[in-house]
Amino acid sequence: MQSAPKSRFPLAIVAVPFVVLLCGLLPRGIVAVLGLDNPWTAYLYQYAMGGLVFLIGLVVIRRTPSSSVST
Repeated sequence: MQSAPKSRFPLAIVAVPFVVLLCGLLPRGIVAVLGLDNPWTAYLYQYAMGGLVFLIGLVVIRRTPSSSVST
């Protein structure tokens, strides 16, 4: 017996603005705290954005029907 499909619409309403705000505010926050001359600024920015893209990729992979493994 199959269950009814779950609605993912509310997740999209919350997730999309969050990602947009994070991508817009994270670089400004890092620069405001560390300054442009600090070598850690670029390092933290690159790894933070890479981590964000990695997590979004994991969510997409987990939510696609092809990734479900039936036992």
